[in-house]
Amino acid sequence: MGSTLTSEELYKVLKDIFPAQNDFYEIDYKEELEELFLFGINTKSLLEDLLKRHFEEIMTIDSEELDEFHIKSYISEFGEDYVLDKVKTNIGLHFLHY
Repeated sequence: MGSTLTSEELYKVLKDIFPAQNDFYEIDYKEELEELFLFGINTKSLLEDLLKRHFEEIMTIDSEELDEFHIKSYISEFGEDYVLDKVKTNIGLHFLHY
């Protein structure tokens, strides 16, 4: 078993596995780490295995249009012009709502 997953490792795994257009906003991943730990995903290798095992399903979800709740939430956080552009092209917001 490897060492305990860190925020830096979580970011690197996401960056290595998923499309670059989804990497547009810097966060600390504290909440995400807590949730992963609750489900026993506490090492880099466990996270990589999980994401690789479900990659196709994740990418299918990633290609779906955002619902109104998420659009409004993202507008309040990132601004209307930026979010509406991402909604129009359907890229770049999905890491945040997994």
